[in-house]
Amino acid sequence: MAARREKIVDAALAVMNRDGSAALSTPALCREAGISTGALYTHFKSKDDVFAAIAERALRRRQEEFDFHDAQELSARVSELATICREPPEIEKMRIELQIFLSGQNDKWITSVFSQYAEGRELERSIARLVRVGELRSDLDPAAAAIAINGLIAGLRLLALMGSEHSAPFDRAIELLLSSMRKPEET
Repeated sequence: MAARREKIVDAALAVMNRDGSAALSTPALCREAGISTGALYTHFKSKDDVFAAIAERALRRRQEEFDFHDAQELSARVSELATICREPPEIEKMRIELQIFLSGQNDKWITSVFSQYAEGRELERSIARLVRVGELRSDLDPAAAAIAINGLIAGLRLLALMGSEHSAPFDRAIELLLSSMRKPEET
């Protein structure tokens, strides 16, 4: 049952990627997924439920991205995310996530999922762990650091979505932020 649900989410993303979120109708989704309307409603009650499943997938992906074990992995992961956010497939994912967020602002579940995505609790926990084990500055506030990283990544994602192709300032911004988190002897 979970595999069928994921297949429907994949089909929804394909329709939205190709035709935009407004084109995501029951017939279009069923056609793309190769299922009947009844099968669709077995897994999802509404279009908002499909949107919520897409948002949940984005949240799971984000949580996995920010589960790291040392400061070097943190630096590599943040740099990797800054690079990935400029690639066309990721730009399309961002466009879809933004469409879902904007269309679901009145849906408490969708808003809740995106709020968790934006807060980056997994990132904050990982940073706190690195501070405790001495990988990062002892006076670093994990919540503030998580907000700074999330804000920078969100800003870079938005710039990429708007068509900016300037990678050197992106890379310098990442390094500036990360260097402020390292222990003084490492900078």
